Amino acid sequence: KETNIFEEAYDAVGRKAALRITWDKEVIVFFEDFNTGHKFVIHTSGGHTTCKRAKKKDWEDKKYLVKVLRGPHKRKYTFLRDILTLQGKVKVQSRKIELVREMYCRVFELNISDPIKRYIRPVVYWTLNETIKYDDTDRRTAPTTTTTRRPQVKTSRPPPGITDLRSAMKIPINSTLAVPWMVHYINDFSPYKTEAITTRIFNIDYIRQSTVNNLLEIPDGVYCPGGYFRRGLLQPKYSNIKIFHYSARVWNSKTKSSSVIKGWIDVYNRLFRLDYTPWLSKDREPVTIIAVDTNNTDGGINRTSYDRVYKISSQGSACRAIKIKKLKFDPQMILIPSHISSMTPKTFFTGPVESANLSYTKVTFKGGVPCHLWSMLRSDWPPGLKYVQSLWQWCFVNKDFFADPSKINSSHMISLDITIKDLYDRKNKDYEIGQTFSFYFYGVNSTMDKLSETEGFVPKACCKKNNTGQLRLRIKKKTLTPELLRKPDFLYNAWEAVGRAGSIPNPRLRIANFKATQ
Repeated sequence: KETNIFEEAYDAVGRKAALRITWDKEVIVFFEDFNTGHKFVIHTSGGHTTCKRAKKKDWEDKKYLVKVLRGPHKRKYTFLRDILTLQGKVKVQSRKIELVREMYCRVFELNISDPIKRYIRPVVYWTLNETIKYDDTDRRTAPTTTTTRRPQVKTSRPPPGITDLRSAMKIPINSTLAVPWMVHYINDFSPYKTEAITTRIFNIDYIRQSTVNNLLEIPDGVYCPGGYFRRGLLQPKYSNIKIFHYSARVWNSKTKSSSVIKGWIDVYNRLFRLDYTPWLSKDREPVTIIAVDTNNTDGGINRTSYDRVYKISSQGSACRAIKIKKLKFDPQMILIPSHISSMTPKTFFTGPVESANLSYTKVTFKGGVPCHLWSMLRSDWPPGLKYVQSLWQWCFVNKDFFADPSKINSSHMISLDITIKDLYDRKNKDYEIGQTFSFYFYGVNSTMDKLSETEGFVPKACCKKNNTGQLRLRIKKKTLTPELLRKPDFLYNAWEAVGRAGSIPNPRLRIANFKATQ
């Protein structure tokens, strides 16, 4: 004998159902998506949560009148909703009225006449409502035990004013819907073992936002296999984000510390800049790193090969150039520096494997913003470990949500949570299983004009004074209007012409503060 807490949710619009069972130090969730046919068993024990696709023998939905669910401990359960909707499949007998938990209830026993199917024997106790006619003015008089039809729910929505069980009980009896108060059923699925379950119903909520109900969604930090998806929802568009900058607040669950970072990425020119305070370095002062790795052999302005990182510290007064492979990785980087040489638009989001894709997880809120959560597993992050498996969960707002989608050609990133699910390395001291790095992005700009795309990568602190200079070009053409001088395309063409005329390799690392005055 034991006491468990049962929580069940059903969404007829989104077509999902879930049953959560909680007992001492363990939680089991049976999750089903009717649209996609996915069935998951999510098990939490010892502080760790796993999600597995339910096997057919553990989720029998055709053999019996009700779904038979088998958990990790081989115990059998069923959805309460299946029992409450059995009246359409079996005969219902109204026996009597009983006082159950200080509430008068009509008792309905579901009579299954077929002896072969008599493996479940449910008894449902419904609170009295308008289907029971008696004098409501005298509370001392119990209602008569006349035979009454089973309470019928004629509407799919609750009457006005009913939001939960408490408010339903305050509505006049002739205005309420029937409320299930207690259910007792016996399982005879095995000839050698019988289990009886009594469910005392304490709360019934009419879900107002089923799309973000936490029981009807996969929990954060959990990866469910099997290519789970949402019908009609396209993959987030991030493969066309080639040049962008961002700011982010980062949280480290192990050290309980947070920081603010700023990043610039140029996929075309293999450029990566990050302003941050290192977590894994002995020297915890803020630094700026500007990494570049180009191996272009064409005759353009990027014909010189680079493989270096400019590390700027001491508030911009000290600069050191090192090889990229010697740069100490920090989890705030997201992007692994060694991937810069082969970087594509997808590398920042899904890693170096070009065929890697994100799997839909759920709708959620991140930083107060509703977004779609997408997940994937990686075995290369963080680098340097003998074995690691990390769960990446990106939250995007689709471009369709923007007021003027014609100007937005990509999804907008809201957050990233990276959770280390498993690792093995005896020398490791920086990471642990269950550790999470949470990034909340703001100030994301992936639709910059061409001139803005060139800014942010010049390592000024690394240039000696005698190696820097100011170039002024005077144009005497009278047709140059102030409006033309302010146009980014005109300024970018002029910036590009300066780099080409001066044979300046990697002008993004050398030309700064480019502007026009009149």
